[in-house]
Amino acid sequence: MIIVHHLNNSRSQRILWMLEELGLDYDIRFYKRGADMSAPDQMKAVHPLGKNSDR
Repeated sequence: MIIVHHLNNSRSQRILWMLEELGLDYDIRFYKRGADMSAPDQMKAVHPLGKNSDR
């Protein structure tokens, strides 16, 4: 099973569209952006998005 980690207002929408067009089975994990449009910590635990000052 394919798991798509989907952040609202992101390019992952294209992946969902492709999976639908191909008729593949998948599961979606939804994440919602914060008020400052940043990814939530739960999403960053899966994939560190953006830049951190400690890098």
